[in-house]
Amino acid sequence: MNNTVKNLFALMVVAFVTVSCAAQMKNVKSAQFAIDGEKRNSAQDILEGKGYIDVAYNDPKTSNNNRMWLFRAMVYSSVFNNKGNELLKNESAKSGYTSGYSLMQYFKSTEKKLAEDEETAAMECAVSFGAIFNESGELWQQLKYDELLDYYKIILFLYDKMVILDTATVNALAGQKVDRKFIITALASVAMKSSNATSKKEVFLSLISDGVALPILYEGLSTVYLEAGDTAEAERVIRKGIAAKPSDNSMFQLLVNFYKNTNRVQLLMTDLNKQIETNPESRLYYYRGVLYDEQKKGDLAMADYRKAVELDEFNYDACYNLGAAIKNYNVSDIYDQLAKSNITPARKKELKLKMVETYKEARKYLEVAATNQNYSVEDLTNLYEALVQCAIEQGDDEATKEFKDKLSALKSSAAK
Repeated sequence: MNNTVKNLFALMVVAFVTVSCAAQMKNVKSAQFAIDGEKRNSAQDILEGKGYIDVAYNDPKTSNNNRMWLFRAMVYSSVFNNKGNELLKNESAKSGYTSGYSLMQYFKSTEKKLAEDEETAAMECAVSFGAIFNESGELWQQLKYDELLDYYKIILFLYDKMVILDTATVNALAGQKVDRKFIITALASVAMKSSNATSKKEVFLSLISDGVALPILYEGLSTVYLEAGDTAEAERVIRKGIAAKPSDNSMFQLLVNFYKNTNRVQLLMTDLNKQIETNPESRLYYYRGVLYDEQKKGDLAMADYRKAVELDEFNYDACYNLGAAIKNYNVSDIYDQLAKSNITPARKKELKLKMVETYKEARKYLEVAATNQNYSVEDLTNLYEALVQCAIEQGDDEATKEFKDKLSALKSSAAK
């Protein structure tokens, strides 16, 4: 074969490959055209685009092409957002999931991406996120936790992409109390309820290894080991959580619950006593106070909470528990004395004055705790319910109104 023929043959091969690739991408381009036109919200156009992209998805030559993934995400988010239309009603099953999954695959693709596609993907991210996030709500109602596990992995991935690509949407979500912590907590909650032990373990290990130090993650991973009969590893995980975030008293509560469940609370008490002897820190007194509280030893619990606050006035949990303990133990004791049949009028008056002073002291600590910005809506609701009662018992009408207004705002927030 002479050089001229060889060159001609090479040109024919290149031409054939080019035509072949163009033919393979025809369905992807047709899908793009169907949803990018002026009638993008037309159910007929969306249905047409879905037909083209489904063919491209099932074609081995384009099934893993990054442009296919991008436009598949766009087609299926359009299906989800128009699922109320009669033409798309029977086509919308898992359309939110398909959109989110497809966009994740686009971002994960190592193929070279067109600049225009990168821009399109950045804009599509919020749309696909919204589709899969809203669709997940339907699964929550159906208690489909195994499916939700896959949903929230994608939701978290897309959220992390939006943090880089679309801060406006991230800020808007934050206004609706949807942030990374919210999503991770939801993912962990789903994992804990999942029947797939391997998947749930992978989720907890992955998030913890990424440096996320939320109690629910350590609780979940510890539970996985406990269910497998590995008590030692279950305890090690919780202690690792305490070491990772020693200032988070809720981590210690996991350890308390663990020792209660394994009938070894006294061992934990002995351990704390030894630590306090050598290193009397605020958090250690708080921890021991919690154990005394669990055992209904009110005087000992309050003594430790007071010591914890004395050492650290901003130990909000110690303030919270001390205020609650004063209200629960001391007030209860006063009521018991008032209920005695042989009580004298003078003693009764004395006890009622003592009651007001007791509520005043409880309120002092509860108000400090209420300044903690990290408490959940549920915790703050319980706090303000206690504060309302304290203010009423003191006869402080102005404070009662203030606390009731805050309580009302919290309940409204929780209802949204």
